[in-house]
Amino acid sequence: MKKVIMKRASVVSVRGVVAVALLLVLSVGAFVIWRASRALHSAAADVRAAQEIRFAVRPLAPVANLDFEVISSPAVFFQATRFQDRAYIAGPAGLLEYDSGGALLHQYAVGREFPGSPLIALAPAVLADSREPELILATANHGLLAFNGRAFRQIFPYDSEVRAVTTILPDPSGHLLIGTKRRGVLVYDGKKIMALHSTLKDVYVTALAGSESDLWVGTLDRGVLHFHGAATDSFSEPQGLADPQVQSLAISSDTDTIYAGTPLGVAVFSAGRFSRVLAPGVLATALLAARNQLYVGTEDQGVISIPLEGRHHNLNLAPSSELSPELSPQLSEVRQLFLSGDAVFAVARSGLYRMNSHGFGWEQVLQPGTTVLSDRNISALATDANGRLWVGYFDRGIDVLAPDDTRTSPCRRRTCVLRQPRLA
Repeated sequence: MKKVIMKRASVVSVRGVVAVALLLVLSVGAFVIWRASRALHSAAADVRAAQEIRFAVRPLAPVANLDFEVISSPAVFFQATRFQDRAYIAGPAGLLEYDSGGALLHQYAVGREFPGSPLIALAPAVLADSREPELILATANHGLLAFNGRAFRQIFPYDSEVRAVTTILPDPSGHLLIGTKRRGVLVYDGKKIMALHSTLKDVYVTALAGSESDLWVGTLDRGVLHFHGAATDSFSEPQGLADPQVQSLAISSDTDTIYAGTPLGVAVFSAGRFSRVLAPGVLATALLAARNQLYVGTEDQGVISIPLEGRHHNLNLAPSSELSPELSPQLSEVRQLFLSGDAVFAVARSGLYRMNSHGFGWEQVLQPGTTVLSDRNISALATDANGRLWVGYFDRGIDVLAPDDTRTSPCRRRTCVLRQPRLA
């Protein structure tokens, strides 16, 4: 009987040891799994942190008054759009707001109402973090501004390379596609900013067209990139492009044909493949496919109109009309072409133009206001014994500004007689 009891006690003891050992093994295993899971989560967080970009969304703080007096220089028109029944025109100096009759309502100046960075793009949109229509403004190095008609807010990435924006494209999903100089194509979804896709990173973006899922990207030196189905196709000189530098993009209404403007003509893509080159040798700075026409804005040849109906293209076309200097100044440095209602508009450095009702020729509908200085490209400044300010330009001669006057006396030659400014 005693042996039986001892035997049972021995069995119980062994079972206890086994249970303890098993519990120890399970505990160690659970600890290892916990550590591994924690490491995986930490690694995933690190990857997300590396991909996501830190930024702040905040009301636009007014620029502190530094007691500087602004001397007006000629405005440069760069892009235009309609928002809340108003016309807005952006340029290096800031944003101009006009009513439907062409009267200037507000002027938001860079360095005064806006940060000290030129405006380079604008577009109306409804972003995911706003849910109301806003006018989105892209600055050259201070991020994005959003205007709801009452106040501005700023989307400010902390990384300076992310702030170096070149173009924007609102997506119907509420996302905003952002082209940059060094970080490729980024997307802002209202909560984070991150790269759209690994194949679109580290490229200098010049133009965007399409949508987030089917995107055409113009680049500075890599031709055209077509992102679709989580893959990217590349088109450059080996694929038929006349020049790898893309100035502009336009998409046809059927979304089947894409046009890419380059310094040596317009590349045509059909069904995702390179097709041919239109208007060879033309520096195409802006494009618009509308009304069975391809409108090509150029640097120094005005706007060229290429018929698209029937796809029979004349590859060597002259400007769409001979413009009369008395009625409509010759278009030059065209930066944007867009359709508003039934009218085609062209944004040029010198103003906003509209194609006349007959479809031939352009009429100027807005022009920059009068200014004190003759140009924006200032090369030298000096004052003389009379307190006058001498302003030298690269190619516009010299202006002389009296200390108590808002007018200039221009000197266009190296040797000239200056008009004496009025002294109040």
